[in-house]
Amino acid sequence: MAACAPVWAQSLARLTGTVTDNTGAVVSGAKVTARNVSTGVTTEAVSNPSGGYLFPFLPPAEYEVACELQGFKKAVRSGVVLETATTRSLDFTLEVGAVTESVEVNATVPLLESETSSVGQFIERTTVFNMPLQSRRTAGLVKLMGMVAFREESGAEQVPLFSMAGGRSQNQIWVLDGGNVQNTTLGVPQLQVNPPAESLQEFKAEANNYSAEFGRTGGG
Repeated sequence: MAACAPVWAQSLARLTGTVTDNTGAVVSGAKVTARNVSTGVTTEAVSNPSGGYLFPFLPPAEYEVACELQGFKKAVRSGVVLETATTRSLDFTLEVGAVTESVEVNATVPLLESETSSVGQFIERTTVFNMPLQSRRTAGLVKLMGMVAFREESGAEQVPLFSMAGGRSQNQIWVLDGGNVQNTTLGVPQLQVNPPAESLQEFKAEANNYSAEFGRTGGG
């Protein structure tokens, strides 16, 4: 199973943060629980001696995140939205009190992802569903990103020909649900699975400065 983790990480999200008390001191041993609002599935982590916690592999979804430790009030954050291939930071400040008491806060969606230096474009479900694409194929959504010189769509699968951030055309890696969906024809990477746009929940294009799991490409 360990060999599968890097593959799935390409389409999953990361959640990290620090747990402190109301004096600013770090709190270790606190249990942090992330509950997927859509499925009800919960995942747990424990803050380390530095107060930090990490969920490295969470499916993109809306979450309710709770933090608790004996001697402190339970802290709950609702409305935490994690998007495809993104990292979000969520810190907790615990107040002294009984663990049966709780403090609830509604989270807001950050306008800027500040946890990584990657340059890319995220397209959400509403945009995907309503976008008037000529081919109605997923790969055509790359037109929505800046730094793309788009040429045409060709072949039975309507594979787009474009250059991203100055890279060579037909030199991108295509990943669907964590799996590589390209093949190599005559030494040129080609997208082989290009499903209808309506079947897609989210889409993200990475131009440069992306993390190591996307490092097998020079073209985005």
